[in-house]
Amino acid sequence: MPNMSASPGVAPSISVIMPAYNVERYIGDAIESILHQSFQDFELIIIDDDSQDATVDIIRSFAQSDRRIIPIVHAQNRGAATALNTGLAIARGSLIARMDSDDIAMPTRLEVQMRFLKSHPDVGAGALGLESAPLSMALSYGMGPFAQACTTDDLSTSIL
Repeated sequence: MPNMSASPGVAPSISVIMPAYNVERYIGDAIESILHQSFQDFELIIIDDDSQDATVDIIRSFAQSDRRIIPIVHAQNRGAATALNTGLAIARGSLIARMDSDDIAMPTRLEVQMRFLKSHPDVGAGALGLESAPLSMALSYGMGPFAQACTTDDLSTSIL
């Protein structure tokens, strides 16, 4: 049975932003992993960046059965940063979660991140490392098998 729990006009707690480009092989699993989260108060904004495969059809199919999904389609390829900015411009949640269209989120990802941010008001951003990748691979990409966080003071220092 389709999940239609999002109420139009009521802002969700989290806006999940997922840029997509030619990921027909992976996007279905990525979407499913967000839809099956233990924390359900979210909107899923998927921005297709002019895919040349069946990515858009897959996104639209999911959107028909779950009103939490907001599909956006760019008429021309503009890159991941622009796709993310498109999603940010329409996001209604008080928190933003970024999700790659070829990744799978652990079922408690949003719940864990929400709980952490609520219990640590001095933290302004966070990232989770890879769980199934070898440690050497995670470290070579600057990630570890643990959560990393920076405070709002760190963010303002980095921005200034």
